[in-house]
Amino acid sequence: SKGGATPWTAKDVQTFLTKFGPGTMARLWFCLAYTTHSRISDAPTMGPANESTHDGVVYIEWQPRKKGSTFVSLPMDEILISELQHHDARETYIATEYGQPFKSSDSLDNKVRKWVVEAGLVGEDGKANPSHHGIRKRLPNA
Repeated sequence: SKGGATPWTAKDVQTFLTKFGPGTMARLWFCLAYTTHSRISDAPTMGPANESTHDGVVYIEWQPRKKGSTFVSLPMDEILISELQHHDARETYIATEYGQPFKSSDSLDNKVRKWVVEAGLVGEDGKANPSHHGIRKRLPNA
């Protein structure tokens, strides 16, 4: 390994979800990231407009912002559907404490790092460890 993002462990997931219960924005972020494996650059804009129904199954679909990426269409996972039931409908799934969409992936990333630290998931340097990208790293070949 050349370093990079630290993959989330099962214990990290359990710790985070225990700290942030249903109805919290932190948990909604995690459910979205975990079920879609999207890049953080895509997460701030994802919302109900990304939902589509095919043969009675609800999908989440988006064109990733990264140049050359292929359109993504996934059946919505039950953990995400269930968590969304705890939140009011708005333009984007994830919102600031003021109910507004995050202005950029950097602002969301800063908030994610705060949530990770608040959950007690920190490295020896006291900084957030793991990160949004670490969720993608949890997958084989991701």
